[in-house]
Amino acid sequence: MLSDTENLHRDFWRKTAGNIRFHVNLAQWLEILSPPLVVSSLVIAAAMLWTRREIPLTLTWVLVAIVLGLIVLLGIICLALAQQKFEQPEQ
Repeated sequence: MLSDTENLHRDFWRKTAGNIRFHVNLAQWLEILSPPLVVSSLVIAAAMLWTRREIPLTLTWVLVAIVLGLIVLLGIICLALAQQKFEQPEQ
């Protein structure tokens, strides 16, 4: 049976490993997200400028809602792609 000190050490290292795993997984997701986010940001900016010029009565909050929805969708797609590389607790 493990002593209390050994249990504390084991719990400490498991928690530390979990924190590191989270940061590694976040970095992998951001690495996959960054190229499409840059390209989509340029396309969205151009589309917003064109829309504001051609359709001046467009409500700003509608444009913002559409842009935020597209960014969230892009993030979810990149998350699904990045999950293949994620570190798992079993590793």
